[in-house]
This record gives sequence, C-alpha cells and structure tokens, in this order.
Amino acid sequence: LGYNFASTSASIKGTYEAGTTLQPASIKDPITVSVSTSGPRATAGMRLKLLIFTLHADYTLQDYSAITAGIGISVR
Repeated sequence: LGYNFASTSASIKGTYEAGTTLQPASIKDPITVSVSTSGPRATAGMRLKLLIFTLHADYTLQDYSAITAGIGISVR
C-alpha cells in the first residue's frame, strides 16, 4: 500500500515558420504540456522459482494501473 505522486512537463521551444509563401507566419513556443496526478496505490505480486529459473509478476492498482512480468535466472 502507498501513495503515488507523479508530475511531468514537456514543451517545444523555439520559433517556427508556418503558413504559405503568400501569407507567411511565425509561431513561437508552440506546445507546452504539464500533467500531474496523485492518489493511493496498492500492489500485489508473486514469484515462482523452478530450479534456477524464476517467473515473477505484479499488478499495481492506481490512477494508471500497471502490470509487470518477467523471467530470471538465479544462481547461488
């Protein structure tokens, strides 16, 4: 169980030429996007060991849920 905080921002900076040859236009800093989210989360998972191989998977329930799975080799 936990609480998730996430924030992202992206932008395209600069001056860009647009329009046509008869009506030229100049656009400055055309795109700016900012997104943030927060909220509770819960994760459940499992691991299965078969000789030297391991299989693992987990599921996280939150605003943007995620499934993670993998295979590994364990040598001791």
